[in-house]
Formats: sequence, structure tokens, C-alpha cells
Amino acid sequence: MRLYDDPPDTWDLVNITEVADINPTHPEAPPKDDELASFVPMKNIEELTGRLDASETKQWGEIKSGYTRFQEGDVVFAKITPSMENGKAALAENLANGVAAGTTELHVFRPSERLLPRYLLYFVLQEGFRREAESNMTGTAGHMRVPTEFIESVEIPLPPTNEQKEIVAKIEELVSKLDSGVKELQTANKRLNQYKRITLQNAVEGELTKNWRINKEDIEPTERLLKRTEELREDECGGKYGKLMEPTDIPDGIEIPQNWAWASLSQIGEVSRGKSTHRPRDDPSLFGGEYPFIQTGEVRAANTILKEYEETYNEKGLEQSRLWPEGTLCITIAANIGETAILGIDACFPDSVVGFLTNTEYCNIHFVERRRYTLELFPIYRFVCPRFRNKIKSCNRSIRPCQS
Repeated sequence: MRLYDDPPDTWDLVNITEVADINPTHPEAPPKDDELASFVPMKNIEELTGRLDASETKQWGEIKSGYTRFQEGDVVFAKITPSMENGKAALAENLANGVAAGTTELHVFRPSERLLPRYLLYFVLQEGFRREAESNMTGTAGHMRVPTEFIESVEIPLPPTNEQKEIVAKIEELVSKLDSGVKELQTANKRLNQYKRITLQNAVEGELTKNWRINKEDIEPTERLLKRTEELREDECGGKYGKLMEPTDIPDGIEIPQNWAWASLSQIGEVSRGKSTHRPRDDPSLFGGEYPFIQTGEVRAANTILKEYEETYNEKGLEQSRLWPEGTLCITIAANIGETAILGIDACFPDSVVGFLTNTEYCNIHFVERRRYTLELFPIYRFVCPRFRNKIKSCNRSIRPCQS
């Protein structure tokens, strides 16, 4: 099988079996049975880096049969899905006593003097080679493997040895620069998240509007706002929101402005779990209509405003659920617990998501959602069902006057 049609004139194009032994049976110098050798299960082979962890050891007599055996300088290549597609291949280095045994789901290449091991490693790691290997897999779903016949049919472009060294050096120089760039980006992202966290914390503690409050004279006292909130809830919903719960778990050492107050979510809106009463929940007869159906993964994936969804309810699905209006704050309480997003559409969701609805006259839903990023101020994440819903209802929030 040929991957390259026109290698440079100074290169040869050879069948890989001419420059490497494929799946050799034994190491050239195996240790004694009571001596240690490296043991390499599939999990010890990294994806795309070309490295493996050889630190796990066993006596050679325990592993010399029933496993794939290889030696220092061999290149190992995962043959089973999805390990192969994910780029599990490595150069065998730092092996105990120079030998190893491991997962049987490996092809082993033992390069000759004409082929540098690292050049071979980068050849089999390239996406084009793995894509061609994937197209030649055989077997049943979930157990597809790259056959030995495919490996033995591969033609490899072979530069002179000194040029192979230059190619390997250039690859590793570029990879090193990319790794350094990734580390710099990770450091910058960490600093950005720290700055974001501090900024959000200052916002929800009133620091960002401190000067604004000094020059503002007509700020409604928060006690009056909370009273008005209670009256509005009763007038609009007739007790639908349920019992008011006083805030709990108010953080120590946090000062909020004098005209702010701690309030629970139940004091400023409705807190209710989503609804999906039909069993089984994935009954196909519920789906395929016009009503968006949101799940925890979509809450997590949303960037504050949730508009993307994969499934929809039909009329039957809606009948056993509830359609929440745009502007509802969604809080996940299962799977990825504590993720939040604000509905940008009307949508249904199951009881693994809690909905919070409030009146924009006295509460800004974005202000509430931002509190999710100052985790020490959002203690509800510590609780799980069945008490989770009540903990959310009583969860504290510093509430500011509407104008600030």
C-alpha cells in the first residue's frame, strides 16, 4: 500500500518489511524468568505523543506468554478501535532490562539499521497513515482491528539515515515549540479565569458600583424591595412558587453594601425541578415535535444563553412535561452538577434540571447566573437529591436594589 507517489529523488520507496521486522515473536535478549520486565497495558500508551509509561514491572516469567512482547527501540502501534484512531503508538524506551510485554492489541515494528525508530514512529503517527489503516480494518463493530496483512503491505518513503535524523530533529523542534505555546496559553487562560473570578466577585459584592451608589439618592431600601417581591409573587402566582425560605449558609467574612441584603432564591422567584413523568423517558412516541427538549449536557455546553438543542417534544411529550419560558435560569442537579445557563428559547427539561423564574422588575437573572462563577458564594453545589431542591430554594444571594 503506497501513501506517497513522488518522494524526493534521493529517497527510496520501499516495502516496510524490507526495513523492519513486523510482529517479531521474541525479544533478542530476553531476561531470566525471575528478572523484571516492563508491563505495558493499553492505558499506559499515550495518544499522539509517541510515549509510553514503562514504570510498571512484573517478573518476565509471568508475562512472557499470553502478551505482546517487544524490546527497547521497537515501535508499537495499537491495532484495535478506537485506540488506533486516537493515535496510540509509541517508541519503546526505558524498559526494565530492555524488554516489555503488554496488551495483545499491538502491532510491533522492529526497525533495521536503515530505519531510525523515531522516523518510523512519526510515520505511523501521521493522520494519513492512521486513516488508511482505519479503512482497512476488519472484524465486527466495537472489535475492529488493523490486520497484519495491511501493515506488511505498506510502502514507506526512506531518506538516507542522516536525513532521517534531520527530519526527526525538525519535527521535535516544532513539537517543542507547539508544547511551549500550549503551556503559555494554559497559563494565560488560568490568569484570565482568576481575573474573571475576581471581577465577578467584586461585582456581586458591590465593589464595582460603589461610586455609583455614593452619587445615587433614590435607591429603594432592600427590605422594602423584598417585601414588594413577596407581594408580587403572591399577586401574580397565588402561592404557586411555594413556601418562602429564609437564606441559609450565608458566607462568613463577606461584606455587602448597607443597602443590600441576603435573599434566598425562593424569596425572589420560583424554584422548581423540570418535569418528565412518562416512563420510559426515552419513549420515541414523546419526541419529534416543535417543543425544544433541553438536557444537562446542553446546559453545560451553553455559553450563558442556551439556544442549541438536539431533541424536541411533540404534543404528547409536552403533555407530560412543562414548557419553561425564555429567561428561565437552568441549574443542573445530575450528571454535571451545578452548571447553569439561561434559556434563550421556550423549552422543556427533565427533573435533572432545576428551573428558576423571577420577575425582571425586581431581579436581573444575569446577576443571579453570574454568581455561579464565584463558587464559594454558591454553596448549593454541595448538595444532591433528595434535599437538593430545598437547598437551592434556601440558597443565599446578596440582593441589590434594582437600580444598582
